[in-house]
This record gives sequence, structure tokens and C-alpha cells, in this order.
Amino acid sequence: SSRLFRTINKAKSGTATPVIIAVGGGVNGNCIGLVAGMTNCDFIEVPTTPMHYNDAVTSAKKAFSLVVNDRILSKNILGAFYLPQLAYCLNESLLTISSANAHATVGEATKTMNMLGIANSAVGASDFHNILGGVEFASDFTKILSEVDGFDKLIQFIESPSTLKKKRAII
Repeated sequence: SSRLFRTINKAKSGTATPVIIAVGGGVNGNCIGLVAGMTNCDFIEVPTTPMHYNDAVTSAKKAFSLVVNDRILSKNILGAFYLPQLAYCLNESLLTISSANAHATVGEATKTMNMLGIANSAVGASDFHNILGGVEFASDFTKILSEVDGFDKLIQFIESPSTLKKKRAII
């Protein structure tokens, strides 16, 4: 809103650097991150969902989709690439996820890391030269998944009757 931008401009005219903090899921991170990028303010992300946890630490994209009558007409049509100065990830938020959410997060991480995995090659440098932080995040996530144990144990933990009972009592 215009009030938000007036407040940011007023803060920027002083001696302190404005800091914008996004707490929540990915939509929150994208919206607030885009405002930080548009105003060149310092930006901190505090993701509370595993998908946003992934995006906060592997993706500089902050974007909106074009939605009309609850129908997405174009995904991420307006946005910017803007890295947070800090991503503060609350591991406790992982205790509230479902197995579907864990699989979706791994899928998203795999997509991001495999796309950027070639960023430090000649072809990748040509394709992804404009992605801020692309080379820094370059890796082969499928290799990471095959080498690091624990995902199956995470799913077993999430779906175990005792975990589900405890989640119901807390939530």
C-alpha cells in the first residue's frame, strides 16, 4: 500500500537502514521479499514451512502470480531476484509437516538444485548467468539424497501413530 512505501521512504531518509522481516510461508516470503527488493531494504526471512525453508536458502526469486477468479493465469509473472541478508530457519516447524509436505519439499529442492547444478558450467553460465547466487547454490541434489541417510526415517517418524497423536494434542 502507499502507506507502507511512504513509511519505508521515511525510514530510508534517516540514518538507520530499514530491515524488512518476512515470517511465515512462501507466499509471505515472496510478497514481503519483493517489497524489500523493490525498496532495496535489508531483508530477513523466517520460514515456517518446509517449502519456504527450502526457498529461503536456495532461491533469490521473490514473485507474484497473476490470479483471476481463483485461477492462476500466469505463475511468478511479476518479481525480482533478491537475496535475504539472513534466513533464520526454525527447525521446530518441521515437526508439524505431513509426509506429502516433506515429499513436495524434497521435490522442490531437487528441482532448484538440479537447475542450478549446472550454473558453474559453460552452458549453465549462459543459461543462469542472471540468477543471483546461482553459482553459489550449484550442486547435484539427487546425489545428496542418495548419499545422505534419513529421509525414509523422517517419513516414518511423521507417519508414526505416536507422532500423529502428539501432533493432535499440540495442534
